Amino acid sequence: MDLNSGENIIQKLSGLDVGEDNNLSGIGLSFHLVRKQKHADNLYQSKEVSVSPEVTSWLKKHIVKSLNELKKDDSGVVQRFHVGQYNHEINRQDQLMKFDLDNSSDLLARKRGLISELANSSEDFPEDQTNFQIVKLTYEGSSVYFCYYRGTKKSSSKKKWALKTSNEYTFVTNPVMDIGGNIDFFILENYIFIVNIKPFEYAFNYRDHIIRKRDQRLSEITGMDFFNGNDSNPLDFEEKCKAFIYSRSIAKIDRETIEVLESNFSDRCAELLRIRENAPDDTQELEEYKRKIGSLWTLFDYIDTENNKIIYNEDMSPTPLIHFFTDKIAKSFLTEDVKVVMAYE
Repeated sequence: MDLNSGENIIQKLSGLDVGEDNNLSGIGLSFHLVRKQKHADNLYQSKEVSVSPEVTSWLKKHIVKSLNELKKDDSGVVQRFHVGQYNHEINRQDQLMKFDLDNSSDLLARKRGLISELANSSEDFPEDQTNFQIVKLTYEGSSVYFCYYRGTKKSSSKKKWALKTSNEYTFVTNPVMDIGGNIDFFILENYIFIVNIKPFEYAFNYRDHIIRKRDQRLSEITGMDFFNGNDSNPLDFEEKCKAFIYSRSIAKIDRETIEVLESNFSDRCAELLRIRENAPDDTQELEEYKRKIGSLWTLFDYIDTENNKIIYNEDMSPTPLIHFFTDKIAKSFLTEDVKVVMAYE
């Protein structure tokens, strides 16, 4: 799916002139409130709500403008969508993140459940429990779903909503909604294009997926021979790594990296041992040597390079080992300095 292809609905919508309502008359629009259900056959419940012609026109213009705002200047001439692959670890501000649902059976099923639920409006939907809104646009036979993480605003005993009518303010008894704002993500065919990671993960319970994958990878790593030393303490390492700040990095480790880690650990220990043996005696030279070695020097506190065992206790930060296990320690061929690569494209 190439968003910059003239054949897809996103490219067509973004090319429309919003100056005249007639230019947008061919766009079909429906507005849906959605909430997540914890104990139900379908994760979602939704309700299609009526919006006035004025709101409909404004929403169409707003979405077309928002799509154009997502385009970036390419070589100073052509405005294009800059799209990268979804990454567990980072929320890119300079590009859309594409998630191919064909690579995740769980998310594909949830997406299908959501789209199905949008077509079956629930009349008993509790509007004051709305979690997010979805605007469906249809144009020239294609559809796209724009998601906004917006709930409804409710009055309380400490704060009420008032509307000015006939020169006076009166309380609003029905829920009040924010409409518009930044698009959080949109669904096109079997792809999700993400602007903000957290609303996407919340909408599809994807954080649960990250946690499951994190736990699986931790179990695999701590079950390896190098974690069975007297000072390895794998349970302490697992417990510390379960803080969500580390979860994304660990969940992103692929099967190939795990296999290479297991088969090459002794070789990496031998390399680290040589690095330590080659350290200069002169204090000033040693500091420069440590600077160039960077994160590798820190690993001497975590790896017994003579016995090929991990060293860890509950007072230690797991970060250096996570960088090592996730293969993020890289050497620059320009400077020869060793640094941590915090994220990949």
